[in-house]
Amino acid sequence: MRRSFKYSLLGALFLVVGFIVYALFIYPAMWYPLTRRESLKILTQAKGTNELAQSVGRYGLLLQLTNGGWIAIRYHDTHHGMVASCAVARDSEGNWFESDRHFCGSLSFWPHLKETEAAEKEMREKYPELYTNKVSRAESDNGIFPSYREMMAIEAATNMAAAREALRAIGFKPLPR
Repeated sequence: MRRSFKYSLLGALFLVVGFIVYALFIYPAMWYPLTRRESLKILTQAKGTNELAQSVGRYGLLLQLTNGGWIAIRYHDTHHGMVASCAVARDSEGNWFESDRHFCGSLSFWPHLKETEAAEKEMREKYPELYTNKVSRAESDNGIFPSYREMMAIEAATNMAAAREALRAIGFKPLPR
């Protein structure tokens, strides 16, 4: 009886220590590569802009560029015991990029920010007296990452090389495939 209690206690201790080691060391080390691999798989399988729009996930973004190209960014982050981020981007010419920059949902907010800025611009032109002391979002960063200007540089790029350069400016680097 006494011996089995010791083994049970020792087994429980190993389980607790194993869980702590997994939670503090193994899971954080595996999170980024597993998330990146999943993002690559999902973005690779997407065919056409409708599927790409779905493949970017809840916090990602499909940018339709003014030059007719596109950039699909699939983004995931975690705040569970650690802050980690993984963004994988694919462009219409087959180039891949990645970033571990913490965008914290700001990519999925981009369409709303763009609409808000367009409405504010219209109001500024219509009622300039109401905006004498206020700086527009386009003229300031407001702590938003990436800034309005940085996102517009990607979206309004006249060619894919310029769009990729603007993507690098917000923290993406080429992903060898």
